[in-house]
Amino acid sequence: MEWPSAGASPIRWDSAGNSPAGTADVELAVDSPAHLRHLIARARVDRHVVAFPYRQVSELVGDEPDHCRAGHGYAEG
Repeated sequence: MEWPSAGASPIRWDSAGNSPAGTADVELAVDSPAHLRHLIARARVDRHVVAFPYRQVSELVGDEPDHCRAGHGYAEG
């Protein structure tokens, strides 16, 4: 079980007609800092992109834990 860090980057275009997805708001998942840098670099040069905030997201990979790192069990529910 691990919690790898990834990112989510919503991109907002000035209109849906200028977006490659056909909608003004698109949320893209990034799996590495290099991918995020590439995405931001492309957004910066597109004059139709009006916003590209990003946030860190952690996703659980593997079985859900039943105790903490110190060995204490988690309560049911």
